[in-house]
Amino acid sequence: TIRFQNTGTDTAFNVVITDTLPPTLDPTSLLVGASSHPMSWSISGPGVLRFHFPDILLTDSTTNEPRSHGLVTFRIRPVTLTPGAVIENEAGIYFDFNDPVITEPSVLVAEFSTGVEEHGAEVMIIFPNPTMGIITLTGAELIDARVLSLDGKLLYTARSATKPIATIDLSGLSPGTYLLEGKSADGNRRTVRFTKL
Repeated sequence: TIRFQNTGTDTAFNVVITDTLPPTLDPTSLLVGASSHPMSWSISGPGVLRFHFPDILLTDSTTNEPRSHGLVTFRIRPVTLTPGAVIENEAGIYFDFNDPVITEPSVLVAEFSTGVEEHGAEVMIIFPNPTMGIITLTGAELIDARVLSLDGKLLYTARSATKPIATIDLSGLSPGTYLLEGKSADGNRRTVRFTKL
């Protein structure tokens, strides 16, 4: 998810987001999801992803703070990764003809199950990492997720019997480093370390 806000002094008429995908992500697996406003997207060159919000008329934050926000979501698979591989990504957000606002780098760390699976280990990725609050889970369809402190104390639990857990709101956590332990329907567990800002 790429979130943006018009913190300028006037309405933004056009917003363009560019994201040069790192070589650790497979651009052919890109699935663009929901967006806050109508937009078009394209991918070109060596994985240059572009979202265009024409005539967005995004109000500035001093005039109407709730209506000054926008977002676009997408999912993408990594190429073959080794345990501990790091994927870093950032995007440039252009409001009309202004210089781009560069997002904070999103850092993803791939971790694998220690069990042996019939089709190999699935990667569980959480992003953004570090996070301010809401994280998105990809790569493993989880029915149970637990957040633990580094000393093993259980801090948060989420369960779903009907569909995989896709997002978790961790805005109530204090800043620090935590572990997210996820369990899929087949009983396999995966653990990822993340940082809450």
